[in-house]
Amino acid sequence: MTLTAGGDLLERGVRACEERGYRVDRPEGGREPAAVAEPTPETEPFGADRPVAVEPVPAADATPTTLVSRLWDDFDRGREALFVVPEAAVPGAVDVLRDPPFLASESADGNRTFYLGPDRVPLADGGYALARPAGEYRWVEEPAAAVERAGGAVDGEETRLVLRAGGGPVAVLDGVDALDCPPADRFPFSYARDDQGRIGVRSHDGTSIGAVDGVRALRDDGFEPVPMPLVPEHVFADPTAAAASWTLASVGPDGLALR
Repeated sequence: MTLTAGGDLLERGVRACEERGYRVDRPEGGREPAAVAEPTPETEPFGADRPVAVEPVPAADATPTTLVSRLWDDFDRGREALFVVPEAAVPGAVDVLRDPPFLASESADGNRTFYLGPDRVPLADGGYALARPAGEYRWVEEPAAAVERAGGAVDGEETRLVLRAGGGPVAVLDGVDALDCPPADRFPFSYARDDQGRIGVRSHDGTSIGAVDGVRALRDDGFEPVPMPLVPEHVFADPTAAAASWTLASVGPDGLALR
């Protein structure tokens, strides 16, 4: 039998906790997490000697958004996270959680490529950032000189946060902290709902482009809302501590294995 359903994964995780001496509680009312393992004097801890949230994650849900958001919730509440995943989902989960922690990649000189999160980029004057991407969005840190060579207008020698989608840069910000409500002119377009619920589109200089009835119509016209990147220091109060606050368990034909 292939164990991929959340219920099967949960039961395997609960059993692993009980075998290590934890006392497992299951909150009522469908609250998350579905099980919390409390340490006892006989416990052999997975990591720190504190409560463990059992987090079953089916393969389809083993995404950066799911893993990071669940870990944030557990870390914020003083718990370890035990992610229980199907064996086939291990490489993707390891990429998110460990290799490097919470980042798509990191160069030798420390410039990072971020995963895309579920939120959109809000703008200082209201509305959200918008573009007509020629490929998948990527948020990356790059030296300012490299950005300028690729066609981005920058000053100075510091690292910039660059939104790319295909060839040249779509938008350039001063760094990850500039994601906090940047001005609309940093992006090709912006969008906002009016009083009638329609979505109005403006160019970077504020010129009205038109209005559509919804996000689907926006995408039909080639526009795509700009996603907020998952920046570790914006998600976690202490990314280093969070990166040491989880255990990965895989379920396969030979049972459960800790990774």
